[in-house]
Amino acid sequence: LSMVYSKVKILIVLKVLLYSKDINLRNLMVLDWFIFLDLNLSTKEDLNHLKEVVKDLNKKDVDLILFGGDIYSNDSFETDQVSQILKNITLVMVIAVLGEKDQGDSTNNTNLLTEAGFEVLHNELRYIYYKGSIIDLLGLENSGDCSGLISEDNKIIIKIALVHQPDYFTQIKEVRPTSIIW
Repeated sequence: LSMVYSKVKILIVLKVLLYSKDINLRNLMVLDWFIFLDLNLSTKEDLNHLKEVVKDLNKKDVDLILFGGDIYSNDSFETDQVSQILKNITLVMVIAVLGEKDQGDSTNNTNLLTEAGFEVLHNELRYIYYKGSIIDLLGLENSGDCSGLISEDNKIIIKIALVHQPDYFTQIKEVRPTSIIW
């Protein structure tokens, strides 16, 4: 990764290959997703880095962007400018969850992301319709009961969970291992 991404913990284009004989996905589907998290913005220089990330992101050919949380390192600042920078992402669908640093001011951070065009999930299920198939995207927070998101009726559907802290998956351990990707 280039210097532009030095403040971003994870910034990758992920090729997700989904295959299941139990699910009607025409047996094979490749998704190009861009995932980033831990922006941990704390200075005006970080805003310049974020502008470069967004500029570079807009050049990528991806199907979906996922943001895994932690907008700020500590206190929020320049919220209008951060929202404006993120609003420049030109791809159709951007989905986010909040990180643990975002939880302290969850209302304002959710509003910032929503104003930027992100769909923020708070222990919610979002259906992704892709090439004639449906994928369940679970947007999980670091607290709360997420067990209702998975039921006997939908265990055979492919689920992809987006959560800032992966150790939170212990709450959904009863799910068949092949039906959730993390």
